[in-house]
Amino acid sequence: MNSSFSESSVEPFINYETLYPDGNEEQEYPTSGTIRGDRHPYDDSEVSSKLYRGTDDGKRQAIKINRTYYTKKILSCLDELSRQRTSVADSILHVQQMLNCMKEYVDKHYRDSFSSFVSTCYDALVFDDNWISLTEEQYRSMKVIFTDLNNRNNISYDQIDKSIAKLESIGLDTTPF
Repeated sequence: MNSSFSESSVEPFINYETLYPDGNEEQEYPTSGTIRGDRHPYDDSEVSSKLYRGTDDGKRQAIKINRTYYTKKILSCLDELSRQRTSVADSILHVQQMLNCMKEYVDKHYRDSFSSFVSTCYDALVFDDNWISLTEEQYRSMKVIFTDLNNRNNISYDQIDKSIAKLESIGLDTTPF
């Protein structure tokens, strides 16, 4: 281990002056709608909304890193599906990994505009088991669309709509969603 690293040299993620402006950590906060009475002044949804509303470059970078992490996992599965699409049995493992990754991303990052694209892909693949009828070329095209959208710095909903239209042009039925 590196001996120059110490816990005291790490900056805390939470700014306690913002959380406790009076310096009193034992403040009473409203508890309506909570399970526990000792509610923190900022619940997870409020912190999450501040992250996605922010214009700070660091926040955008964090969102981009999360998006890229999940996209790489999805692309890995799409790559395997485009290479060895010999039978449904061979594909089940990769499809399951990809669908789980898509679902996890949408659940964790639902405020990111990219999640609406991922959600549409997920729904289109799962609906009537459409993933079974896709060809290797369609999986390759999906990989290109995911890569193109992920590599953009700021993704607008107009770009999401165009990417969904590209999915439809390769034969993936996104109409019900």
